[in-house]
Amino acid sequence: MLVLTKNKQAIEGSHDDYKLFQFMCKLEMNHIYEALEGQRKNTHIDLDTHQEYVDTLVVQLNLLQYVVGIV
Repeated sequence: MLVLTKNKQAIEGSHDDYKLFQFMCKLEMNHIYEALEGQRKNTHIDLDTHQEYVDTLVVQLNLLQYVVGIV
């Protein structure tokens, strides 16, 4: 019975960790969306640097969406 109790706690702990991880990923995705929206409105920027920054944010966003989708 002790082994079953420990396993159940490990599973519940993992589930809580997953929910926290998922929440943190979604929070970061929201920050990226906000940054992208802010960059779209910014007209006084170096276009080469701007495009590299936007591309990096899009890649990060895609990776986070993928991770949340498979976990």
